[in-house]
Amino acid sequence: MPDYWHLTHQHFEKATALLATGDDDDLTYACLELRKSLEAYAYSLLQRYLSEVPLRAVETWQADKVLKELLAIDPKSASSYTLSMQRSASETDAAGPWVQLGEDRRLPVDYLRKTYQALGSFLHVPTIRQSGGSGNLARARERAVEVHERLSKILAPARIIGNLSTGIYHFNCTECEAPIARRRAFLAEGGSVECGNCGQGFDTEVQGDGGFFFIPLSFSWDCPRCQSRGEIVRSKAKDGLDVSCTHCQLLIQLHFKQSWHLAYDNSLFDQPSSPG
Repeated sequence: MPDYWHLTHQHFEKATALLATGDDDDLTYACLELRKSLEAYAYSLLQRYLSEVPLRAVETWQADKVLKELLAIDPKSASSYTLSMQRSASETDAAGPWVQLGEDRRLPVDYLRKTYQALGSFLHVPTIRQSGGSGNLARARERAVEVHERLSKILAPARIIGNLSTGIYHFNCTECEAPIARRRAFLAEGGSVECGNCGQGFDTEVQGDGGFFFIPLSFSWDCPRCQSRGEIVRSKAKDGLDVSCTHCQLLIQLHFKQSWHLAYDNSLFDQPSSPG
């Protein structure tokens, strides 16, 4: 696996050189290098959570999706912190002074995602609405300089790399088998869970043995003709999906407006039911 922290530095240094020229053409390439630096930063953060994220996140997920999953696992994954240590007091000596070891500096997830998208908008030919002046270039340079300054602080010396998340509970999604990891404290409060791979949601029930039971969120209904129960998990519910009754074969489709509802032909009620 590549050293993504090294790539973060590498793309940042290229952006630094391109911004220094003041050339408008170089500005576009500077935005591209800053965007790559942010991508590499996101994957470098992922490397600290390899035992807690789905394998597919490592192999295929884009940077913003990775960060969303990490934030679900560890709400502090995008928070900076300072690590200090102190010699404990003994029977003869008092506790020693606090010594700062370093700072784990991180970018807020919302900032990273919005900035990543904003820089991408400067890599294309301006639309007709955007053209007709130097305003777009001015905005691009202003944003690029601001991102450069934020990254320079993240990459400054005396940075430490850590992962202080504790009490992680692992289980597999019932729909796509992707591994899911969440903090025990969060689950103990009955927190709902969403699979970062397929989007299936789960309600959490605490078990007496300290474990957890996960109930897939689903849509259910009674067939309008024979009253048989129908059900489908939410991750598989798509607009226009055929969910015809398996007992009487009444043709039913799912349609989504403000909520899922059933669509069927009342005239078919007079037709004899097919044997289940």
